[in-house]
Amino acid sequence: MPKDTLFREKRKVQQRILAKVPIRYWSIRDEETEILFERNLDVKVSYSMNISLGGVFLVTKEELPVESLVRLHLFLPTVPFISTLARVLWTDVQGAGVCFVGMKTKEVESLKEYLTQIIE
Repeated sequence: MPKDTLFREKRKVQQRILAKVPIRYWSIRDEETEILFERNLDVKVSYSMNISLGGVFLVTKEELPVESLVRLHLFLPTVPFISTLARVLWTDVQGAGVCFVGMKTKEVESLKEYLTQIIE
């Protein structure tokens, strides 16, 4: 199955919820060491346009390179924050669609709880 077809199929599984969640993010060079660019000076503050259990649309002023990794801190009202890696899948003039990478079970459950509260 071609990669873009698999991506489209995956997107259909996760329900996207319109939600403006505050997010801090920064680009990382290496998944193992997570070296911050410019010694933490490149931390950006933004928000989501929509969110699901699989990823988020991140509103950005600058274009993030497709396939690059970013560290996200999602600030939900139900927990102090969720920290996860994310991979940039696509970009447009408003921001970037990213998928979560290796989110811990506890954080998945916190996100699921938040999303459930929004749609009820």
